[in-house]
Amino acid sequence: MPVLVVLGIPDEIEKERLSHFSDDLRSAVENFIAFDLNRNDVSVFFPKDHLSEGLGEEIIIFVEMLFEKRERTKNRIYEYAVALGEIGVKYFPDAVIAVNINSINPNNGFWSKASL
Repeated sequence: MPVLVVLGIPDEIEKERLSHFSDDLRSAVENFIAFDLNRNDVSVFFPKDHLSEGLGEEIIIFVEMLFEKRERTKNRIYEYAVALGEIGVKYFPDAVIAVNINSINPNNGFWSKASL
């Protein structure tokens, strides 16, 4: 249940473009069989930047809560970071794009109430 938090999105971005960007980010995980996830397992959030300086010039994509698994090697995680970065470049070609993936061991204090 990875969570993608994307910072630096300009306030004036069209909702349709942002929706497509979100869909592409969510769908990217399906290309990585070792992740055993689908687009519905991924949440994407675009927090508002209250300072509003430099928005759109630098886009940072954080991936949180990607559970550690043996098949999710450093190489595969790096490939996922590259894929997300390339999606960022597609939507914001003039921006600096950075991706940071934090994988976690779910046995080290993770809890969730999942709805059925």
